This record gives sequence, C-alpha cells and structure tokens, in this order.
Amino acid sequence: MGKILYFLPLAFICSYAGPLELTITERILNGLNATIEQFSYMVSIQRVSDISNPGHGHTCGGVLITQRHVLTAASCTYRIDYANNKQVIHYNESDFIVFAGSAFLNETSSDRIRSIENYTRHPEHLIEPSRANDLAIITLVSPFPERVVKPLALPPSDYTPRDSTVCTIAGWGAQTNLSSIPSVQLQYINNYILNQNSCISLFNNFDQVEKILPSMVCTNVSDNNTKGCKGDQGNALVCGGILTGISFLPNDCMSENSSRPELYTRVSNYTRWIQTVTDSAPNIKPRFYALLILTVFHAFFQKVVS
Repeated sequence: MGKILYFLPLAFICSYAGPLELTITERILNGLNATIEQFSYMVSIQRVSDISNPGHGHTCGGVLITQRHVLTAASCTYRIDYANNKQVIHYNESDFIVFAGSAFLNETSSDRIRSIENYTRHPEHLIEPSRANDLAIITLVSPFPERVVKPLALPPSDYTPRDSTVCTIAGWGAQTNLSSIPSVQLQYINNYILNQNSCISLFNNFDQVEKILPSMVCTNVSDNNTKGCKGDQGNALVCGGILTGISFLPNDCMSENSSRPELYTRVSNYTRWIQTVTDSAPNIKPRFYALLILTVFHAFFQKVVS
C-alpha cells in the first residue's frame, strides 16, 4: 500500500463497517449537460485499471480546493469486503488518478491528469451506519496548471445556507436509469436545502444512516426525475457559488419512486481542519512570504546604515 496520512491509528478506522463498493452504474440521473466553465473545480477520481472502459474508470467525484488538493468523501478512499467479516480495504494511491480541467472524460491530455500522493481521511470519520465526518483530502503528486482548473474557495466556518436555498451539484454519469455507462460529458442538477428537522423526520424511515448530525446538510430535488446516485459520492454541493457540502449518501436513482433526501457533509464545519491539512490557513502564496521578508530586511538594513 502507498503512503496514507492518518490522524488516528488504522485500527480505529478499521473497527467500523463500510460503504458499498462503487460501480459505474451509480450516477447522476437525468442531469443537464455542463461545461467546464461552469464547473472548473470538478474532478473525476478514476480507477487506472478501468481507464480504457467506456466509463473511463470514473468512481467518485471531488472538488479542487487548491491546485494540488481535492476534497472528496472519505468513503471514496476504501471499500468493504462484506464476505470477509466487513473488512475495510483501503485503496492504494497508485490504483487511481484524478482527472480535471474538462467537462469531457475523453480529454486525455497530460495537463488534465494527476497521480495521487496520499489520502488524508478525517480523523473522526466513522463508517456506516454512522457516516459521520465523511471527508478526505487527496494530495496530488503535482498541481494542476492554473490555465486548466480553477479551485473553489473554502467557505467561512460559520456559513450555513438558509432553508430552500437553490444549490447545484455536478458529476459524470449516464443520462437515464436504463444505462450503466457514465456520460462522457459532465452533468449537473439543481436541488435545494431541506430543513434539518424535516430531514431528520424523513430519515426515520430509512436505515442507511444512524443519525442526522448538525455536520450534515440535507437537500431535495424539485421532482423525482433528477437525482444523484452512489457513484456521485464526493461531488460538491455549491450554493450561490459557495462550497457547501460533499456528497456521501446520494439518492437511489434506480428507484423511480425514491423520495429520500440526499446527504452531504457540511464543509464549513471542517474549514479549519482542511486548512491545516493543506497548509492554506494563511492563504498567502510562498512567493508573497519571500517578498515580505525581503522588504522587511531591506527596511531594517536601510535604517541601520542611515
């Protein structure tokens, strides 16, 4: 296994059950065609061994938060072997690549593909049925060029969108529930923030999650014809241009009568942790630091010699 960064021992994480393994049949259903100008922060996490398949190995979505860091669901970085006592199997970094910079998966130029250096899962991530703190940061071996992508800024720690706020989520996937092949072109759907108490009440009828937590965001769609699916884990929920959530429990697009809300990890609850991992808390580029130090030194030197 490649290098994986942890904040807690591996035994802590492996003591819980895990999510279903992703397949290319899991996708956004009946979405609208998107352009990269609309979603220049979107990434596709792709299994290297499946790159030559029609779905180009797409397994999960993610959002660029710097040129070199991707925010996604922690549940996108492992699978569960249910036949072997629910053993948690962590993915090797070398088994996956990150694709970005185009709405079309068949754009295979080298500046749109990056290898993975490591995964950093949230230290308090609990696997199903809790599904708490379902976040991970992927550090890439090298950054994407600025001309190719535009990362999405982290939200303020106190950001909470109002109920019924209209939001957008994008991802790659088949355009109907009759196909198992992801769409080559990026798709998107609109949904809205669901009242937290209403979400808690609705999820009393489902067993996929143990408890709706304040660190989770609920959304719903305005109709039953557009919805996300399990393969859309890791996709970014964006409300008014602000990064709001990371999908960890999408809807069941294969069910025509599904009315279950979709669940996201509330990113604003984790802004400080993310900044710590990515070393982006100061939000100042190293070149700026060097110029600042040089300026201070120059001023000090001028004072001494005068």
